[in-house]
Amino acid sequence: MTKESIKNDEVNIQVSSTSCYNCVFAEYSDNVQTGCKANRLEMFAKHGHDIIPIQNDDEDEKIFFVIDGKVCVYYRNSEWAHAYYKKDSVEEIVTCVQNELKIPYHVLLFFRDSDSFEDINNRLSELENQDVKPKIITIIDRSHSIENYSAKLMKICQNYKFSHWRIQTVQATDQIDNDVIDLVYDSTKKMKYMFYTILECSHSIPKDMSKDIHKSLHDDMKSFVVLTPNSNGVGKTVLKVAHEKYSGNSFTIPLEDKIVHYDDAPHLIKKVEEICPSLQVS
Repeated sequence: MTKESIKNDEVNIQVSSTSCYNCVFAEYSDNVQTGCKANRLEMFAKHGHDIIPIQNDDEDEKIFFVIDGKVCVYYRNSEWAHAYYKKDSVEEIVTCVQNELKIPYHVLLFFRDSDSFEDINNRLSELENQDVKPKIITIIDRSHSIENYSAKLMKICQNYKFSHWRIQTVQATDQIDNDVIDLVYDSTKKMKYMFYTILECSHSIPKDMSKDIHKSLHDDMKSFVVLTPNSNGVGKTVLKVAHEKYSGNSFTIPLEDKIVHYDDAPHLIKKVEEICPSLQVS
């Protein structure tokens, strides 16, 4: 980052840029911005985004940074932030913002005929202990048991504190998983979440799973549309907006094949391990 400032009328700034001028996290010394108390400038610089020092045209002639062409999700107007969060300490406001930025997600947990109720308890405990708990959990009962397990599964779920949980029983033995995923999506599409992740009761869930995903998206500034599962068939993750755009896996065509066919950012189809290293199978 250069220290030489540019007058507002000397540079064209992209509309999607973020100005630090009135941000509560901007640090100044003698009217010159020196840093960011949320450490976002370092993150943007690390990932090659232009950070431009601008000199204000107003009387204060303050020199501040603009992140060119990027929206900073941490930006909070200083006056508004102190009034809204009712905190004097900027460090406390950082914590409040970090909590706000926890991405709501939906876990689809497959329960199959080889799985036990103990497996479900273990998986739900692992999800409850995540750094960011899922907003929604759908247990997909594919056990095809003669006995109806709904009551037992509901009783197990009641022992855990998730915002929303639901049971989806699949009776048809010839229905493929992709069709079931579409049914689950249709039942939850009015709920607000960013992506869904597909897990199996037969495989433990790493304690850092949600932390990895949030770090990749917020700090490493990575993007994805679909994450393909690991070698255990665990962790396929899909953006809700992508599922909606292409009607999921309709007509027996996998969503990722549609994205490739229409050349709609196929480079954003990635392996789950790239965004969530803890799902790497050793």
